[in-house]
Parts: sequence; structure tokens; C-alpha cells
Amino acid sequence: MKPYPSHLVLYIATLSLLMPLRAHGTDTKQVIAVDAQPTRWTLSTENSTCQIILTEDQNLTPGYYGPTAGTRPYEAPDWTATIENGTLLREIPYRGGFIDMAPALEVIFADLARELELIYQGYEILEEHGHPVLRLDMKDRHYPLAVSEFIRVLPELDLLEKWLVLKNIGAEDILIEKAYSGSFLLPQGAYDFIQFSGDWGRESIPRRSRLTPGSKTIAVRDVRSHQHAGVFMIRPQDEIDEFCGAVWFGGPVWAGNWLITAEVNRMERTQIVAGINEWDTSWTLRPGVSFTTPKMIMGCTIGGTAAASIALHHYTLDHLLPQPFNTQPSQVLYNSWYATTFHVNEKDQIKLAEIARDIGVELFVIDDGWFKGRNDDHAGLGDWIPDPQKFPRGLSPMIQKINELGMDFGIWVEP
Repeated sequence: MKPYPSHLVLYIATLSLLMPLRAHGTDTKQVIAVDAQPTRWTLSTENSTCQIILTEDQNLTPGYYGPTAGTRPYEAPDWTATIENGTLLREIPYRGGFIDMAPALEVIFADLARELELIYQGYEILEEHGHPVLRLDMKDRHYPLAVSEFIRVLPELDLLEKWLVLKNIGAEDILIEKAYSGSFLLPQGAYDFIQFSGDWGRESIPRRSRLTPGSKTIAVRDVRSHQHAGVFMIRPQDEIDEFCGAVWFGGPVWAGNWLITAEVNRMERTQIVAGINEWDTSWTLRPGVSFTTPKMIMGCTIGGTAAASIALHHYTLDHLLPQPFNTQPSQVLYNSWYATTFHVNEKDQIKLAEIARDIGVELFVIDDGWFKGRNDDHAGLGDWIPDPQKFPRGLSPMIQKINELGMDFGIWVEP
């Protein structure tokens, strides 16, 4: 028997990686385990382990997050300071006391105090859409602020989702200055940071840089993310194998003004935080009201960047895109921009739609130029009122005709 050609073997291996990843029956106790002496929560996916430990000062500290290597024994964290100084590395890094992490939570109380001192209150294991969720509850020692961290485990994707819920349990307003979705601490070591950045027409170019002590941040301050994709990958220094090796990956599940920071502290521990960018952003938390951050995802795989990419794709398909569109093939789309540019009108668009119908188009889209005064790049953007000169009858008659031709109608809008 002749051996398979090398390219065929690679093709078969790639197909196996691309097979649909679906949630299977998981035992919640195996996914989220709780130990005592010390109190420790262990969250397990198929290829990774994340541990959180309750400390002597009633704080929570991240124990280990990385590839699973058998049963990892508990190791007393030498970065935990005395009760008087408080825990230096925190599962929820808040502003207050001694801390060797980038804060994920900063608030201002009614008396203008800004220091937090969160203490552990309890936990509960829940379920959301068939996956187990760990909720860790904390409360400020002196002020009426309750903070809960939620961690949802997606074992088949080697992914964790994190988010915070802040509740004002007092009688006065609390100003939220910063509330990131979550924080993760990597094992001690040297790492490279991979981002996907560019500009219009050259988006998502992979760029790799060494993480050194200090902070590296990618962020957007508006609603467009073409300059930075909202995902990252982190690899041990100089590892480049696409199909093998440890990769940490993730990002904020938030399309607005987001931020991702990788910070290496003085002990050369690498921390990742992500969430709403606090630039020009704050939120007044009224008495009795809660604020829920968007989610952050973080994954760890041993299958190289290929496995990380596949997990992100399946997460998007299975957990973000609305049903049934997540499983339906995309429609054949025609956009009239290059035929008409700004010179759109009802008569010409219907002529184009008839041609589009004949060549099998399923979704007909009108691009820029349809709203009032929009004849070039310097006027009309954002008004969203049909131009009375181009569409004296409005858009409805044209949309109805396009639907009668058997096509859906789409329209271009840019805030």
C-alpha cells in the first residue's frame, strides 16, 4: 500500500479540525469542582484548567490558568501578602490597598472616596443555556456596593466567559469610572502578543510583539473596529507552530468602545483585562440598581493558533449570531454602489434589481447616497431621511417592487 501524500494527510487533519464543535453532555461537577482547605474552585475545559483561591484576607486570587497537566496540586501562592496588606493579585482587580495588577474596577462613592475593599460573601453554581456558570459574590467592607463575578464554562471550545454585575445596595449614587468585564493571569513566563490591526482596506493584519514589563493596550474610542480587531492571541515567546503549542486567546464581546490590556507586573506575571473602554465613559449607579458589564471571553488551547481560530469561529456561530442565521448560508448579495455611486433614484435602482434577479441575486442592497442632500462625501451623512429629489415617493414603493422580484431588500446606514 502506498503511503498517503503529505499534502493529503495535512488536508485530512485540517478537515478533522474543522468538524463542527458542539456542546456535549457535561457533568457540572467535573467542569466546576470546589475544594476546601483552602477553598478553591477549579474550572475545567477539554484542554485547560482555571483555578481561583479564597485567601486569608477573604479576597479571591487567581491560582492557575493554562493547559491541563494531570491533576495540578494546590500551591500556596507566594504573592499573597499578609492580612494587614491584603492580597496583591486579585481575581477581581479593584482599586484600593496594595495591588500588583491593572485595576478592572474603579468607582467614586458619594463622599468622594475611591478606595474599594471587597471581601468574599459566597458562591453559587448555576446554568446558562446548557453550560455551567460559577458566580462569586463580594461586597465592599465599608460601602454599599455588591460585586458578583460570573464565569461561564464552554468545555468543548476551551473557552471561559466572564462578566461582572455591580449593585448599589445603599441610598446614595455611586459613580462607576471603570468596569472591565474580567481579568486573567497567565503562568509566569515570557510571552508574545498577537493582534490584528490595520486600516480601511487593509484590516486585520497579524502583528506580533514581545510583552515586557509594563502595559500594552489596544482600544477603540468609537463604534468602528477596523483599526483593531477585538481579539488577541498570546503565545509563549517565539512559539510559531500553527497546529501545536499553548495559545491563550479571547477579547471583549462588545462592539462599542472596547479595550484590551496586557500588563506584565514586577513579578513578570502577565495579566489580561478587557471590556468597555473607560475613555470618556462613566455610569451613575442609582440606589437599588445593578449594572452588568458585557462579557469577555478567554480561551486556552494546546492546538496552536489554528485551534484558537476554530474555537473563535464556533463561538461566534453557536453563541453570538442569532438563530437561524447562524446555520443558514449567506444570501447572494448585490450592492448597487459601483453602478450608481451617489446617483441613486427609484427608476434606476429597479432596473438594476431586475438584472440582479436574473443572475440569481437574493438580497439587493442600496448603498450610500439615498438620504437627503447626500450627493458627495461632504453632506447629509447620518440624516437617514430619503432624498425627496431622488425618491419623491419615499422608499416603500421601490422596496415593495424589489420584494415582488423575489429578493430581500437591504440598505446602507452609517451612524
